[in-house]
Amino acid sequence: MSLIINNVQSEFQISENDTHSTPATGKVAFYAKTDGNLYQKDDTGSETQLSGGGTSAPAGEIVYGTGGSVTSDPIFNYSPIYGYHATFFNSAKTGTDPTGLANDATVYTAAVEVDGGVSQPIAVTGQDAQDFDELLFELNTDTIGATWAIDIDGFVRCTSDTPGSTSAVYITDTDLFSSLTDFSFMNIPVGGLSLLNITASTSLTPGAAGGYVQLSGGNGGDDAAGGAIVFTGGTGGTSTTSLGVGGGISILAGGGGSGGGFGSNGGSILITAGTAGSGTSGVSLGGDIDINGGTPTGSITINAGNGHDAASGESANVGGSFSANCGNGGTDITQPDDVNTNAGNGASLDLSPGDGGNATSNDGGAAPTATAGDGGSFTLFCGNGGTGYVQASGGPGDGNSNGGLGGSITLQAGGGGDASLDNTGNAAAGDGGSVNVTAGPSGIATGGTPIPGTPGNINQTTFAGYWTMSAGNFSGAFATTKLFVLRAQTTAAATPIEMTRNNDPTTNPLRMVLPVDSAWKYEIHIIGQNTTTLGEAAAYQWAGAIINDGGTTSLVAPAEQVMTAQDTITGGTNVTVSADNTNDALVVEVTATTSGNDINWVAFVTIVEASLNAV
Repeated sequence: MSLIINNVQSEFQISENDTHSTPATGKVAFYAKTDGNLYQKDDTGSETQLSGGGTSAPAGEIVYGTGGSVTSDPIFNYSPIYGYHATFFNSAKTGTDPTGLANDATVYTAAVEVDGGVSQPIAVTGQDAQDFDELLFELNTDTIGATWAIDIDGFVRCTSDTPGSTSAVYITDTDLFSSLTDFSFMNIPVGGLSLLNITASTSLTPGAAGGYVQLSGGNGGDDAAGGAIVFTGGTGGTSTTSLGVGGGISILAGGGGSGGGFGSNGGSILITAGTAGSGTSGVSLGGDIDINGGTPTGSITINAGNGHDAASGESANVGGSFSANCGNGGTDITQPDDVNTNAGNGASLDLSPGDGGNATSNDGGAAPTATAGDGGSFTLFCGNGGTGYVQASGGPGDGNSNGGLGGSITLQAGGGGDASLDNTGNAAAGDGGSVNVTAGPSGIATGGTPIPGTPGNINQTTFAGYWTMSAGNFSGAFATTKLFVLRAQTTAAATPIEMTRNNDPTTNPLRMVLPVDSAWKYEIHIIGQNTTTLGEAAAYQWAGAIINDGGTTSLVAPAEQVMTAQDTITGGTNVTVSADNTNDALVVEVTATTSGNDINWVAFVTIVEASLNAV
């Protein structure tokens, strides 16, 4: 059955109905629904919305446009919107390079077809085309509907002036191009792709039923590059009074749906560079992702999302993560006998703040000052733990409130690679990576009265007053060096006060605790400052050994005072060193013998530890 409609003047009317059956095999049904949009349904029952969903680009099409019109130069446009055919050379060409054609009346010929049209003959006299600029002039004179140019790779390219799926160029060479210096081959012609022009007011909106907008560059044919997708914001306009801001490009993932129960997750944005293709002679490199701030002073900001606040009876979400992972080195497959294998190195992660700018002034007698810019800083901040709070609301009281843990920073160099060998020879394992922390040197002052700069410091602060270092372990045992900073304050006479890492000897003391089955050699340096009489101080130095044997902690021998006390505090002070078997700790106690002296005590303790348990 055929349907023929004649004399349709201005409109075609279809009744709206939301109920439509699946058409017979080999048929497609078209209809309107009560939402005011057109649909089609094929013989499998699959329905497709034909209107009302905005404009979308099917796979293989490229969206392109600026400010409502296409303003791209087809000569240098590498996106396959415009069809082209290129001539390759063994070396890149410029306009002044010699063509190699005979400098006489010899005529060289070829032909070109543009957009499927008739073949256009090309005839070039050698003496009129001694360099490539002259050759391009002759080619453009003989060609209609396409433009000849040297592209950015130094090849001669003929590009159609018309974009779209019908855009095509095909060159047939007789002896013109093959006679050019360093001629290599004629590349396979690349056809243009369909063009969807997006104006300043056009939007791409998927259909209401969870549709999507897909922008896909076309696949490359034999030896041809795959199609590109280019998003370009419009250039800001100019005037005599101000400059227009350049157009931005925004890519926003959709928000999750809200409703009863759990809301749905927000949409993700995934940017993935292309995977390298493989060949019989080797593997190419994968594509890069480059994000560059605009000049001058353009910034790049990447923020992970905050966790969602919780309503009553719910649990709050974890904040989003930010990960920067470098690629692993590739594995070299096993080669035939007596052939070396070389695996790829792992990629490095380079976070380099910018150098300060240089400043130069000319001294014309006014004594100018040249102040160079400071070097950029690099800061690693971990998040603070959240605050726990139980709000009183007329209940019986009590309850628990737990603050969150602060974030940690881990700097860990990579371990050396293992080495194995099935026969005789050397198996050399790789060296472990180093962690280098170097403060900056001072600048060098020359001329006039030199004022040297101050070298940078390396400042380390730990509120727990504790560091640990290791240079490798034994089999089943540990070799460690530890550093402690202890604090205490004495105010009452003749009352010993235990020094702890947090200046809290009673409620929650942070002590120097020995692991079970460990032995320490310790050295303790102590200074006390009288804050009542600032000119008074006391200094001590003690050393000795302590052991934890299966949970029983004791001094190996009484602690030895290795430096005579230097004490100018009125009435004197005292320090004792002992073992705390209850808490398996090394204890330092300080005492002021005269009341009225408020003394701040600080101790620096170095530990050399041999242990069967790591803590």
